[in-house]
This record gives sequence, structure tokens and C-alpha cells, in this order.
Amino acid sequence: MHSRISLGLTLLLLLAGCAASTPRATPFAQVETAATAPAPMDLDADLARISEWFAGEWDNYEQVYLEKEAVRDPAAAAAHERIHLLFKPVDVPALGGSVFFARQNLDDDPARLFRVRLYRFAVDAKTDAIRLDQYTFRNEAAWRDAYLQPARLTQLQASELRYAPDCAVYFKRQQDGVEYLGATVKGACKIGSERLAKAVVVEDQIRLSADNLEILSYARDEAGKLIYGNRDGVPHKHRKARYFEGWVVIHRGGREGGPAGEQQRNTMRRIVLHSEGRSLPITWEDGRRSGYSLQLARLSYQDDKVHLLTLKLLDDATGQAISYVWADPQSKHIGMNLQWFQTGWSELKPDSRFDPRPAPTPPGKPK
Repeated sequence: MHSRISLGLTLLLLLAGCAASTPRATPFAQVETAATAPAPMDLDADLARISEWFAGEWDNYEQVYLEKEAVRDPAAAAAHERIHLLFKPVDVPALGGSVFFARQNLDDDPARLFRVRLYRFAVDAKTDAIRLDQYTFRNEAAWRDAYLQPARLTQLQASELRYAPDCAVYFKRQQDGVEYLGATVKGACKIGSERLAKAVVVEDQIRLSADNLEILSYARDEAGKLIYGNRDGVPHKHRKARYFEGWVVIHRGGREGGPAGEQQRNTMRRIVLHSEGRSLPITWEDGRRSGYSLQLARLSYQDDKVHLLTLKLLDDATGQAISYVWADPQSKHIGMNLQWFQTGWSELKPDSRFDPRPAPTPPGKPK
């Protein structure tokens, strides 16, 4: 685990990027003041749109994949950690407004949970913006799975939360109308670090659209020394996950085949993957792994000119693809037939933004 995750900064909005060098940076515009806003905003409409876009599960698998591909050294670490985000709308009467339960874990692994929060969006008429407030639980362990029992959250009391008003993020709609830029007030968010035994200043910049969420966070001491954050200004680039349900039929003899007949085949039904790189081991009836896994991922090729939804059959021993198929990234169905192995997947409806069966244990990945 990177050391910055244990800095004791209990009120940071999201995990910051690594300080490793990356060739391309995403320039973040400054949040406009009310005096320079291009046109009057309907803040209630903005609140509704931000809430709709924010809800879902997000992952930066493609960013990590492309960074590793660019280095072409299997032993080299990517410049950013892979982070899976869950932002689930919940009802918390003690807070009011548009509230989300937030969970963040590394490598799409529920066992590597590192942050649980409540986020609240509200209209801020004074700044002519949508304000994001962040809350931490005084007893985080007791609430880390509360999104699975939303009725519990209706009984949550404000005294069970901590709140840092100076660390709010203020969002403004951009002129193109297809994204919002948010930022903390420069220099305002100061947090005492137990590990460093001194105060640190946190700054967050966020870009949100219907399908993309970019997060750039920094922490510096009061002398301006960087504690964490990407030195090249490259944010974590998350994309909203879409969940698919599918089935698998695999011959017990694997690629070598064997006698035909239903008794020689193993079937898995109602299994779930998401579009941002989740892997799933293929198992036999007794739970033993077959030596193969499936992975669904949206990926870009030819310098971001070609975008595809890929379905890969992986060899667990090597992590390499045995075979793969691709489709338009917005496809709702995808499948593969190798005779000894067959699989088909369809996007979940009516709402494919959330895992329909959240896993209490890791989903399983190739070795």
C-alpha cells in the first residue's frame, strides 16, 4: 500500500494520484466566479443533473492499462493506482439534500477498501454553485456496508458524523453544458495530520460529465512542500461502469476437448461483470478454478481513435488472452464461441450502473 493512504487525512475527498511522471496532463480550468459566469444558471436543474451523473460505480482501469502498455515493462508500476468508486444515492434525513454513500477500493477488490464517506450536494446561492460537502463516520467500521441496508441510514444522527465545511468542493456548469468543474477554495482546506504532526493544505479539482469523472488532488504543508499528488497534473481518469449479466459453458477437457455430451460440460449462470475491466474466474461446480478467467473492458486503440468493448478469455497461469472479441463500446450484448468454450453477456436493466449482487469478497482475478 502506498504510504499516502495512511497519512491520517481523514477528510480527503478522494485518493490522490501518484507523483510519478506521466507525459500527458489534463488542464483543469479555474472555477468561474459568479461575476464572470457566462450565463445565469438554474441551480436546481444543475443539482439534479450533477446528482444523476454522479450516481454509479466508476473505475480507471483503462488509464492504468494504457500507462502499463506505454512503459511495456511488466515489472513497472503504472503512474496511477487502479481505484473503483461507488457513489450510491441514499436517504439521510439528518443531512437532507442529495446524499451519496461513497466507498472506494483499490484494484476493484472489495477486500482493499480504504475509504467510506457520505457526500452531500446542495445549492449554494452565495457562490452561485453546487456545493459538495463531505462527511466521515466517527465509527467507520460500523457503517462500511450500510449502502446494502439503506434503511439504517435513515436513522443516522448528525452526531455520528464529522464535517469539514472548509473542504467543500464547488461545482460550476461549463458553457458547453456537457460537464461541470469543481474545486475546493484555494488554501481553505487545512487538516491536521497525525502522522506528520503538522497541518496540511488539501486541494481538489474534479471534472464530471455523464460518463467520465476526473479527480486531481494535492496536499502540501503550510510551507508549500508537496506531501502527495501528481506532479505533472494528471488526474485519476474514471469512467462509469456498466454491469452485464452472463453465462459460461466450458468443456471439462478444456482446449484439448474430449468426449462430447452435456455431462462433459460445466455451466455457470447469472454471473456478473462490468465494462471497466472486471475479471471473473471460471470455476467448476465444486468451486475449484478451471484455470481460465473472463474480463470485460472498454479500451482505446490507435492513439484514442478507436474505442471498443472487449471480452477476453484469459489464461490464469500467464494472465494473457487466449482469445478475445470486440464490439462497439455502447453495445448491450457481446459473446464468444470457441466450441470448447462459449459465453454470452447482456447489459443489466433497468439500471446497469450498480452491481446487482455486491460481492463481500474479492471478485477474483488472474494470477
